[in-house]
Amino acid sequence: VLPTANPEEAFKDVAAAFLVGAMPRKEGMERKDLLAANVRIFKEQGQAMDKVARKDVKVL
Repeated sequence: VLPTANPEEAFKDVAAAFLVGAMPRKEGMERKDLLAANVRIFKEQGQAMDKVARKDVKVL
């Protein structure tokens, strides 16, 4: 486990990734707003994995 804010450093050569980071739902927030906010987080992680993780990486 490597604690880092840099996704490319975090996913370098990984064989398995557990994506647990996401923005929590706030009071009054609609589900679509939450999904829109989390897209940015998971998109950045996916792009980093595509670039530096093993090509057979398993993601949960």
